[in-house]
Amino acid sequence: MRGLNDTEEALREIADWLIKIQPDEVHVVQPTRPPAEAWVRPPTDDGLLRARDILGDAAQIVLPAKGTFDLSGDEDLLEAIAGVITRHPMRESELATALEDWSQGEVREMLKVLADSGRAQVVTREGVRFWSASEAYYDPGNHRKD
Repeated sequence: MRGLNDTEEALREIADWLIKIQPDEVHVVQPTRPPAEAWVRPPTDDGLLRARDILGDAAQIVLPAKGTFDLSGDEDLLEAIAGVITRHPMRESELATALEDWSQGEVREMLKVLADSGRAQVVTREGVRFWSASEAYYDPGNHRKD
């Protein structure tokens, strides 16, 4: 996470521990879903390069997964959206791709119904809008740790 464990000092400390415990495999993973805390930010490209340089072959950098959800077989658009965001908060752009079989008007209407009914919420992190179940907690972002 940017500013937390992507500094040279933090990465060297991690590298020292990796030497001591000798794990079979280590993955450096970036957050792909909205973090619950607003201050959590993904590493910069420089931070990832620094991690690769310091950790070397001891760790594999895993880039965020890309793919789509196929919701085309669902007949009830409202339940299809609610079902997927309850299990897997989605970027608004991913949701749009998954729902391209329906008209944009239908999708907008269903998202409005979900939000108005309290079943869904929009969370913005790093300028990206995510749709999630309303029960999930996200810090509103009134503070930022840099």
